[in-house]
Amino acid sequence: MGIWQHILYITISLLILNDICWSQYLRNDYYENDAPLNELLTEIIELNTRLTDPYWQKSSAMETTYNEEDDEWVVEIDGGLEEAQWVASLTGCQLLGKMKGFNHMYVMRYSKEASPGTLRSLLKRSKRDTNEKVPNEIKSLSELVKELKQVKFAEHQQHLARRKRFAINKQFSNLNRVSTFNDPYFAEQWQLHESVISNYPNDILPLRVDHHISDVWQMGYTGKGVVVTIIDDGIDYTHDDLRPNYDPLASYDLNDDDEDPMPSLDEVNSHGTRCAGEVAMAANNSRCGVGVAYNAKIGGIRLLDGKLNDRMEAEAFTFALGHVDIMSISWGPKDDGKTIEKPGRLSQMALEKGIKEGRNGLGTIYVWASGNGGMVGDSCATDGYASSPYSFTVSAIASGGTVPWYAEHCASTLVSTYSTGYLDHKLVLTTNPGNTCTHNHTGTSAATPIAVGIIALALEANPKLTWRDIQHLAVWTADPTPSLLQRNKEWQMNRAGFLYHPKLGFGLMNALKFVQTAEKWKTVPQQQICVTEYGNYKTKSFLNSTDGVIKFETDGCNNDSNYVTFIERVQLITSIKSDFRGHVSLWLESPEGTKSQILPSRPVDLTDEGFQEWPLSTVHMWGENPKGVWTLYIQNANQWEMLSSSIHIESIKLVLYGTREAPEHYSEPREYGLALGFLEKEQNLDKEPMEKFDRKYSFEEMLERLNSANSNIRNTLGI
Repeated sequence: MGIWQHILYITISLLILNDICWSQYLRNDYYENDAPLNELLTEIIELNTRLTDPYWQKSSAMETTYNEEDDEWVVEIDGGLEEAQWVASLTGCQLLGKMKGFNHMYVMRYSKEASPGTLRSLLKRSKRDTNEKVPNEIKSLSELVKELKQVKFAEHQQHLARRKRFAINKQFSNLNRVSTFNDPYFAEQWQLHESVISNYPNDILPLRVDHHISDVWQMGYTGKGVVVTIIDDGIDYTHDDLRPNYDPLASYDLNDDDEDPMPSLDEVNSHGTRCAGEVAMAANNSRCGVGVAYNAKIGGIRLLDGKLNDRMEAEAFTFALGHVDIMSISWGPKDDGKTIEKPGRLSQMALEKGIKEGRNGLGTIYVWASGNGGMVGDSCATDGYASSPYSFTVSAIASGGTVPWYAEHCASTLVSTYSTGYLDHKLVLTTNPGNTCTHNHTGTSAATPIAVGIIALALEANPKLTWRDIQHLAVWTADPTPSLLQRNKEWQMNRAGFLYHPKLGFGLMNALKFVQTAEKWKTVPQQQICVTEYGNYKTKSFLNSTDGVIKFETDGCNNDSNYVTFIERVQLITSIKSDFRGHVSLWLESPEGTKSQILPSRPVDLTDEGFQEWPLSTVHMWGENPKGVWTLYIQNANQWEMLSSSIHIESIKLVLYGTREAPEHYSEPREYGLALGFLEKEQNLDKEPMEKFDRKYSFEEMLERLNSANSNIRNTLGI
């Protein structure tokens, strides 16, 4: 297809606003193979998006430039409120109060009327010792506070752009009013109860497309006693399907700094209400549907409907740590294929505080959407929120068992849940502001609350689970079904026996296995963090589109208190310079031979800014021993023959998260279920326990069975 044919096809698609045309175009490999079109296509897709989606039409309000009139600072001050008041008066600032969740952090607003000369005069007249001479020129508040021994830290708060992780989808279907509960649209909630797709070509077995959630309800677990907070644009707590479970103690409005998280009642700010409904819609109240954890308490933090900065995010992450169990976060930096951003200093401190102090020391569980930037080649490797070691990162699987077009390459993804896919797939039903229902919730935004609800069911079954227990449970019980293995061609197995996928993590969450295992779970050993720095490392350069290899060794911090023999997560912290940042693609290989793409190339990221001390994270080596030689493969994805493109790896640091010894449940190998009898009715089976038809197979046994039906499976799995 020539360039003018591309442009004609795209233009026609744009003019008629035909989603099917777009999806067909994106199914093809033209976009991947025609590098010169990447930037043009991205801009046209963005334009089409803004023309057709009400959220994106108004999203510019979330991406405005920093407002200098709102000159906010966060200052860490020892000595309490009196010292903070003195620093504020000395610097000409208004003291707004203590930062929520932190003992020694104060929020101040800088007054432009206080000129540097005035500040210098105040400092001279002050009776308090600064330990330093007064500088002749004071250019900013940050320079002034360096002169005050009481001030440990000061940071100017910049405006942050955040995007809710909807996926664009305009397909609608009729809502049937057949229900087990009296909630009218429960039958449409295909993710929650037994639902089957069996008409796909080359299926080995019918695919049961639900999370076995109704099976957990039959065990008596409904989320009772568990508190969930949706950090988003607020929730409509007056909704008939949310009001019975609404918890004001788990709610706050950080945009207006009050206790009312009610969103602006428009289409743009429906996101939080939709996420809340998936988790905790009340059952048997003749409204909408049923939440995954329909007896859990639900709260909301209004954060994304106005000015946003690092301080506000940090306050959200530490809100009511002694009360809230799970925080659901279906947003992040822009998924545009060219943004890189990670938590600021305050947000990073807040996440660390949450996992250490939340739930009375068991750790707050932060559940994060992996992102919707797959269409433009984006990756959560450049999203420091979704790839944080403290995040439980969730991707999406479409109802047909396929990888959605918006799913990102994300080596930090732990598991996936069902959400929307191409236009012929099912959507997600939930609550909508204004006491209405919607079946048009989409993307990883819709996938994440399902995972939140399943975790809530497990916490009811075992309230003593730590935040890391939850991660281990997910990896141990995730289900990459035979149909997933057949349809998605990127599955691999690591040397510890875990199947993993670059977009789907360790597989689909199976609520029944997750909760059954949680009931008898023994807490995993204390986490160790082994940091290996390579002080004698010298910059490695790869010029003119050449690829390269860098090898480095670790003993896992043997003979150290942070000794790791069992990997949970690996971080490679690196600084990179490149003519085109998006041309850099990195693969990390463990000593045991498992390869993980920790940084995919991003075709539209053409900046030369590079990466500075950037943490690249992967969970694909889960369960392996880190001791030995690690290999970093550098690939230059430059497809422009006329351009010179170089990559310079300036520094590397290896960080291993894991344990000194393997957790107890790893004494037996990881097994995968091959469901031989998904549907008793269709197969005319007598009423027998499901376990009879869902025996356990080792990976080798599963391969042997599948090879007879699909000779390519072994090659697909790369072993």
